[in-house]
Amino acid sequence: MEADEQKRILALARLEVNVAATKAIYDERERISVEVGSGGTMGPVPSSFVTQVTRNTLKEASTYAFQFGNENAWKIGWAHSPAERLRELNKHIPFKIVGQQWGGGWTQKWASAEQAYNMEQRIFCQFPNADKEGEQVYCSKEQLEAAWRNAWTDLS
Repeated sequence: MEADEQKRILALARLEVNVAATKAIYDERERISVEVGSGGTMGPVPSSFVTQVTRNTLKEASTYAFQFGNENAWKIGWAHSPAERLRELNKHIPFKIVGQQWGGGWTQKWASAEQAYNMEQRIFCQFPNADKEGEQVYCSKEQLEAAWRNAWTDLS
């Protein structure tokens, strides 16, 4: 498909539908509930599908720093929805065993994903390799606060 054709298609009037609230999805949830009971499934049902992911880096996004419980462990990143990202992170924590989750910390809203990413990277650059692993930084709240402030000041 040519770029000008894509622009014409995207310019057409359209109605956005919340797919999760459609009758088809409701009916499917009911069917699964009957099959597996009220407790729900123990994970996603395997299925084959083809999908396309589109990311808009010009869309508003935020840089975040979430603290793991009361520990000096911080998850640094960016997301279009920090609240949704936090929910996703905590889905994979055995809370009943560990007793702690990701939370607290800070978020900084930006006009674009690129700006949010730039702040994330500026924070990482302020820590030597021994103090970080992947997107996690191990430091005191005061150290992260200083790194956050420096990264924000450099970009604003």
